Order: sequence, then C-alpha cells, then structure tokens
Amino acid sequence: MIEALEHDDHYQGKLLELNADLKPISADWLDFNFSSDSKGFEGAAVVRYKGDLLLLALCEGNHCEAGDEGRDKGHGRIQLFKKKKGSWKHIGKIKLPEEIDFEDYADIAIRGKQVAIVSQASSALWIGKVDLASLKVSGKGQLYRFPPNKNDKCIYCNVEGVDWLTDNRVIVVSDRMKTDDQPGRCARKDKSIHVMKIPA
Repeated sequence: MIEALEHDDHYQGKLLELNADLKPISADWLDFNFSSDSKGFEGAAVVRYKGDLLLLALCEGNHCEAGDEGRDKGHGRIQLFKKKKGSWKHIGKIKLPEEIDFEDYADIAIRGKQVAIVSQASSALWIGKVDLASLKVSGKGQLYRFPPNKNDKCIYCNVEGVDWLTDNRVIVVSDRMKTDDQPGRCARKDKSIHVMKIPA
C-alpha cells in the first residue's frame, strides 16, 4: 500500500499487487480522496466475502485526516473497496468504536470475523469483530497496551505491522526507531518481530 500520492488533482492511495517472487503484477489507484499526502492508508487486508474480493483499507489518521483532526482520538476509519472489472470500487466505510483511543493507526489484519489493529503512536493493539454485511464492528472489542519497561515507560515505540498466526496469537513487526525524537529505550524493540498471545 502506498498511503497517498497526488493523482488527478486529488490525493489517493495506491495498491500494489505482487507475486510470490515479489514482482509487481498490478498497481491500482483507490477512489477515495485525502486532503493531503501526509496521512493516507497505512494498512490493508484483503478478504473474500460471498464470492467478492474486498479490500479493507485502514486510514492512518482519525477521521481519515491529517493534522489536529487526525489526532482526534476515537475516530478510526476503515474504507471498504470491492474488486470490479480489474479495479477497486469504493463501497463504504466502517467506523471503529470510540473506545479505541488511538492517536494513529498502523496496520490491520483479518482472520474470519476477527480483526486486529495496531497503533504506533499509542503503542497498542485492538482486537474486535467486524460484520461485513452491515459494515459495522460488533461491540467494543478489547484494547491491549504493549508491555512497558520496569519504569512503566513505552518500549514498543515503532509498531508498524500485525497479522494473525492462530485465533489467539498475533505476529507484530516494529520499524526502526526515530533517532532524532525518540528516547534510547525505543531501540530495545525496534527492527524486530514479536509473537504475542492474546489473553483468554
């Protein structure tokens, strides 16, 4: 996913499809407009539903916006697209529960009806259930903060990716720390892969 680029006087995300050798197969613009190129689609999950191929594209900012509005916690959005005649058609959105107080949204993964979403800025994971028929999240789900250090300070500072391994295990990936504006403790978990079990 390329989160947002200028296209036809708008800013839109672009989805790249790769084969097993990581060679490009296709590159499709997503017909959803952003106000700038600084905050676009940060994560994506593709599922098959009733014979259709659906793309759940996660906006990085709240309200799918940048700036102060994008940091207005509790307004996460998933934009939904359907594959039609070789392109992706925007068919709706899914509002995330207000209880998800994420400052940003980094990635999304789907397993059956279960959805996992991670936030880098909030160093947290949310697990819930999504109903693709009604385009709604079922209930509030469960919010988990990544473990801090012994001084209760954040050490999972750069969480960027998530995927399901089993019904109660996820794999989480951390990016390189930002050396200019992050404390040294963030180096403990950067550039790493973490396997975590969801509490029963």
